[in-house]
Amino acid sequence: MTEELETALARTFKNAAERAPKAPLGIGLEPRTRRAPRGYSRMALTAAAVAVAVGGATLGGRTLLSGAHSSGTTARHPSAAASPALHRPKKAKVPPIQQVWPKAAHQIPDTLPNGHAFRPEAFVDDHTLLVSTESSFEKSNALYAYDLRTHHTRLITQVVTPPKTKMFASNITVGDGYAGWALAGDYGTEIWAAPLTGGQAHLVTRTNTRPPSQLTISGGKAIWSAHVTGGVYQAPIGGGAAHEVPGSRSMYILAWPWIGSPPGQVASPKKGVVFAKIKNVLTGETRSATLTDQASWKCGLTWCTGEGPNFVTEVQRRDGSGRQAIPSGDSTSAIPPILDRFVITFPSGGTIAVYDLRTGRIGDLRTSPRKNNAYLVPQDPANRLYTAFTAGGYVVVDLGAI
Repeated sequence: MTEELETALARTFKNAAERAPKAPLGIGLEPRTRRAPRGYSRMALTAAAVAVAVGGATLGGRTLLSGAHSSGTTARHPSAAASPALHRPKKAKVPPIQQVWPKAAHQIPDTLPNGHAFRPEAFVDDHTLLVSTESSFEKSNALYAYDLRTHHTRLITQVVTPPKTKMFASNITVGDGYAGWALAGDYGTEIWAAPLTGGQAHLVTRTNTRPPSQLTISGGKAIWSAHVTGGVYQAPIGGGAAHEVPGSRSMYILAWPWIGSPPGQVASPKKGVVFAKIKNVLTGETRSATLTDQASWKCGLTWCTGEGPNFVTEVQRRDGSGRQAIPSGDSTSAIPPILDRFVITFPSGGTIAVYDLRTGRIGDLRTSPRKNNAYLVPQDPANRLYTAFTAGGYVVVDLGAI
């Protein structure tokens, strides 16, 4: 099968999935995964069936990811106009990420010294991970600090799950010396926090809003945007009432303090721009995307990525400059460029790679050439942690160290 045919098949599957009728909520057919609640996109590729797998990854991004979904379609940008088609870069061997950025990639086991399985959640600092353990499927029961140098672990806090909880601890994040997370159930949505130095967790606030699509801690406050409905809310990290951020109605967090509306459907084949217009709620600065192509775009603070003519993945700056094709068989990245710089790409042969827009360098994250390659992409473009699964653990990449 040729690469062009593989790509065409992937696009066909993706478009068909987007047109298929959706099951109504409440009949038991909703996705039952932790991908959206935990604030990560979890995808899998099979080297033996690249076209089908890439199409499946895109479908998974649309139906299973909550961080950037909305009830509407992507915003169309009237200034977008057709440009000469770009051509996909020539095939080239992608070096292992450990070789390209040795200080950023870490190979670690998937169990703590006490034998408990864990999941990486966020970087606390350059050598410490925040990790979670579970008491049962999807149910986090504790947070630990994991030292990448010594593999020593330290308990931060126990995670308490109230009765009638329907969404277990999700959107786990760090900031201002705290770990934070969200819970949801018959009681509404709760935001919790605990000091990273260790100690009992406390309830930050309880609201009647939808669960967070993103949660961050900054300036002594827990700040989150509500899934589906939008709206950005904040509450004192020490505890207190939640209030909507002025001027944020129906908007979503891109990378705090930047918010935008609407985020769109991240894997939608419809032409448009995700986060076409954004604003800084602290300074009032606004930015709009004036792109040169009509395509399905996902924009960060500066860079936008999308799929143009001939199924070529391309990037541009918000002002339309810097247009270029990047090595990827399909534009299935679930979020705008991570840290406004890194794009998850899928070069030929089943490779999963991190591409640096600033330098043009690329590193291969494929953990096995013959088995499924699964990885976790943070829904928050400001999260510096990227995780890939290996046979006996994880490869965790600190994108902030590159």
